[in-house]
Amino acid sequence: ILDPANLIEDIPSNQHRQVINESMELLESKIVLAHAKDRISNKSIAPPGKGVIDWPHFLQRLSLSGFDGPLIAHGITVSEALETANFLKNELTCLK
Repeated sequence: ILDPANLIEDIPSNQHRQVINESMELLESKIVLAHAKDRISNKSIAPPGKGVIDWPHFLQRLSLSGFDGPLIAHGITVSEALETANFLKNELTCLK
């Protein structure tokens, strides 16, 4: 299970892409599920697109790795679900 928000939790923002890239290189063939949650600068959880995760980069790396498993959003409220789904759908559509 790959969760970008957990990967970058204590990492300076200028190193986020590097950590994502290294994680993908190490784990790409073993990833069976990806989490879609975000973090804001105070380390709190946020809906995808509302925090510091570079979603286009993360999703592009997932795609390039051959990942075709589930992308599970969590850490959001019911009222954030539709906006989160639309955000992720839009980001995934942009990959095609």
